Amino acid sequence: MERDKLVALIKFMKEEHTKDFVEQGLLHMNTIKYFRELEDIDPCLRGDENEGLEASLRPEHITIELNGRVLRDLKDKVDIRPVHQDETKIYCMTLITIDDIKKSENSTIYLSEKFLNFGDKAAIIYGKDINLFFEQLKKEITRREDLFTIEDSLSKKVDYLERSEHHRNLGVFTKFIEYSWQYEYRIALKKENEPDYIQLRIGDLSQIVEVTDTASLIKHPIKIN
Repeated sequence: MERDKLVALIKFMKEEHTKDFVEQGLLHMNTIKYFRELEDIDPCLRGDENEGLEASLRPEHITIELNGRVLRDLKDKVDIRPVHQDETKIYCMTLITIDDIKKSENSTIYLSEKFLNFGDKAAIIYGKDINLFFEQLKKEITRREDLFTIEDSLSKKVDYLERSEHHRNLGVFTKFIEYSWQYEYRIALKKENEPDYIQLRIGDLSQIVEVTDTASLIKHPIKIN
């Protein structure tokens, strides 16, 4: 990802959480299992039953052998999920890049009203200041000997795939296309002997974060003039 193409990094949250995020850089990281089991009114909101999949395979391209018997004519996708992935901790944000804007209709992005379900406030980091956020994050991870990254990367912009057409491996940084409205940027970590959530404090962000109402943000287009 080219750092000079970053437009806005956004975290939607409830108002009561903004102070800790701005003043301490508090990142509350829940597990993949938490998000997979989270029940939302909208099935494509925060919860995702497909979180943690290692692969999703088209049935016409595989055969399965079980106890010496070959199973053919499978009717649906075959999903593979390793149990150890359940304890992976993730932190989800929204990242808009210049490429996102160029690919959108009329080079204009209107953020989805679904973000209102994430919280009434949006903490926004703009442009070059996003690099400062990444630097503080990396510094804290380097300091913590009990944390380690996966897939050779601390964080990435999520790739969105068409489930029906997909036939290959997946990973922590991939989701199906139904979630593409989120423009997700994901931080993923593991912590030794910690099956539940973790909290990172990456330091004061008050000089680079602007807090606004979610309702106000989604009313205004993000575009290139």
